[in-house]
Formats: sequence, structure tokens, C-alpha cells
Amino acid sequence: WTQWPQANIALATDGFVVLDGDAKHPYETSIAALEQQYGPLPQDTPLVHSGGGGSHRYMAYPPDGLSLPSVNGKVGVGLDIKSFQGLITAPPSWHIAGQQYTWDALFSLDAFPLAVCPQWLADLARAPASGQGHAYTSGVVIPEGERYQYLIALAGRLRYSGLDEEEIYQGLVIG
Repeated sequence: WTQWPQANIALATDGFVVLDGDAKHPYETSIAALEQQYGPLPQDTPLVHSGGGGSHRYMAYPPDGLSLPSVNGKVGVGLDIKSFQGLITAPPSWHIAGQQYTWDALFSLDAFPLAVCPQWLADLARAPASGQGHAYTSGVVIPEGERYQYLIALAGRLRYSGLDEEEIYQGLVIG
């Protein structure tokens, strides 16, 4: 901290689950739709207000005790799951928009233990993809706001397939 006093903090989310709501998208509408269909999310659990206007709801593993994959947008528009091999920005970090990440005054990390992630949310996060692969197809236009995640997922798939760094780079810059 002496060398970089303005450095942000990222937490590795192995061992717990964070439901990350992105304010650039209607994440609150997505949460309402999920709760109407499946039941309520836990309320008495630590909550962070992100510097970008979103929220991070911290939870313990679901009743089956298994981790969740870190997935973006899979459970709802503007909703990401951060868990196994994921990272989340934590207070008192600063968002690029200039606002600070803060613990909710009523639902801080000290105020409540982690509530258990509902099994239905875990099942949605673990469900097989709905046919949307991340393999590049000629002519595909990646929508604005989804390019980063699309390219990261594609790079991961290429690496998993055994390609080296140069081959992955070439795979990402085609077209």
C-alpha cells in the first residue's frame, strides 16, 4: 500500500459466491424476474454497492456444498456469478466512473454471515449453455458491451484446446 496507495482490491471468489449486478444493464429487473419465477434471494447477507452503481451480494455455497462456475450474463441480463476461479472488486476500491465501492451500512461483512446461495441460482449457473458457443463464426457481430466477455471466453476455449499464446492471439484478431 505504501508503493501504490490507490491500488484497488480484487478478491478471489473461490470458496464463496457473489451475485454481481451491473448497473449498465437492467440487473434489478433480472433479479425481480428470477425471484418471481424461482423464489427470493437471501436478503440478510453482506452487500456491496459498486462504484459503477451496481451491487455485489455475497453468499455461501448452495445447499449441495458445491462451487459454482463464474459466469457472466447467464442467469440474467446484467447479472454475473463470481465463484470458482472468479474475481470481484472489493471495498474500498475505486470504480473507473470515480465512485468508491462500499459495504452497505446495514448489510456489511461484519453485520451478517454469508447467507446460503439458493439451489435454484446454482442450478441456473451450472446449466449447460443454450447452444451459444464461443467459437468464432465468420460474419458474427459481437454486440457492444459483450465484446470483452466474448473474447475472454473464446481465448479460454482456445487455450483449453491446446493452442499457445501466439495461436490464441491470431485466433482473436481474425476477421
